[in-house]
Amino acid sequence: MSVGRGRALSAALSVAKVIGRGILSLAGAVTLVFLSLRLAPGDPADNILGADAPAAAKTAFRERLLLDLPLVDQYGVLWSNLARGDLGVSYAAAERPIPVSRLVAEALPATLELALAALLIAAFIAVPLGTLSARFQHGPVDVATLAFAMFGAAVPVFWSGPLLLYLFAVRLDVSPDPGDPLRGLAPLVLPAAALGIALAARLVRTVRASVLDVLRLDFVTLARAKGLPESRVLFRHVLRNAWIPVVTVMGLQLAALLSGAIVTEKVFARPGLGTLLLDGIARRDYAVVQGCVLVGTLAWVLVNAGLELLYLALDPRVRTGAPR
Repeated sequence: MSVGRGRALSAALSVAKVIGRGILSLAGAVTLVFLSLRLAPGDPADNILGADAPAAAKTAFRERLLLDLPLVDQYGVLWSNLARGDLGVSYAAAERPIPVSRLVAEALPATLELALAALLIAAFIAVPLGTLSARFQHGPVDVATLAFAMFGAAVPVFWSGPLLLYLFAVRLDVSPDPGDPLRGLAPLVLPAAALGIALAARLVRTVRASVLDVLRLDFVTLARAKGLPESRVLFRHVLRNAWIPVVTVMGLQLAALLSGAIVTEKVFARPGLGTLLLDGIARRDYAVVQGCVLVGTLAWVLVNAGLELLYLALDPRVRTGAPR
């Protein structure tokens, strides 16, 4: 077998492994949420129709939504629907069925908008700050950066969010009320800032550690010995080789945000995927919860698969399994 064919086969096997892990992750998530919802105490008929509803109405409700079937049959129906791209119908709207796919499609843009804005803010803060912290290790900039990272990681969004709302929406009155309709970029600023600063506090440590590792390598010493300006050494040589760990963390953060920034969406009253998921859990709306979890897991799978395929393209050692 030629070297070229061997590399192609190795790359194909790596891609197949990525796809296989993604399929197993989706199947596992669907199975876990299916069992968790149905084995948990409580009855969707009581939550949606009310505990005082007639027994006949509750029975008809369960039959209409196939909740009277054995668990194995319900599981089979679930996979049969998913194979057709059908996420089911919202139980809370049983009298006027609303497809879960429509609810998810309406909620996803707000979550995607918030996720991208927060990640952009985090990157603009963490990348330069982490780079300067590593460059001036143990100096005042480094100490201030580490203090920011510790403080940001320790302050939850459910505390910083209301604080920002009180300061900018109540006291200064420069931000829209969170209950107002989402129009333009103004309602996005505060939630994206609260979430982006929290993400930056975690990301900045990754940037700092990655840049420090690269700064110790021989080619950086050689670049400096050639008399290259420090800015060129940092941006052309160091950052280009420090990106893989940083991109990994940013990708995982994006996947987590796309799964639903639940706390942030609730604090700022944003009608996103996290809010839809919480409302579905409160109503025991099985189809809504399953749909939200499936979309969130799919986001994780796609982002992780994209990162692994990117590694395959950028670093041959990932394909061959050679030590890095």
